[in-house]
Amino acid sequence: MIRLSLLSSPLYPDPNTDKGVHEFAWNVVADASMPAVLDEANRLNAAVLPAVPVFDPLAQLNPVDGVMVLDWVKLADDGSGDLILRVYEAVGGEAHARLAVNAALGKATVRECSIMEDARLDAELPAAFADGDPSVARTAQGAMLSLHPFQLATLRVSCGSDGGNTDGNESGSLR
Repeated sequence: MIRLSLLSSPLYPDPNTDKGVHEFAWNVVADASMPAVLDEANRLNAAVLPAVPVFDPLAQLNPVDGVMVLDWVKLADDGSGDLILRVYEAVGGEAHARLAVNAALGKATVRECSIMEDARLDAELPAAFADGDPSVARTAQGAMLSLHPFQLATLRVSCGSDGGNTDGNESGSLR
């Protein structure tokens, strides 16, 4: 037997929260591994964009062990053209994966940054890189990530002046 329970929001500060008609999409994935459940959740929640051309991903994770998810790939908010990756450990265990970047990124480097995309990192939080030093820029291709249970990490991929520059943009950014 399966029962679906939905929670409503509190009355404060908006007493009209969650009133009205809502639609929910949900699936049952029987006897599935956590990676299969996460894949189905992504498929269910992803927007359907029929006119988007097929292209190789800018970044992806090659799992070594555990369940690490690459959740966001976006341009940095500061306009630098750097690529921001948000990764997390999904099931409450240790996870290790190697970062793979698209060949168009050339000799890109990667370093850990705060969720606000700046260099200030809390020294008491665990580092995302297996070597433990978040402040050092390292070659992005093949960088080894190591996350603790439910850890979230934000990574900044920079192309630099000689990496990934195919459009004459002197900064070598993705803009």
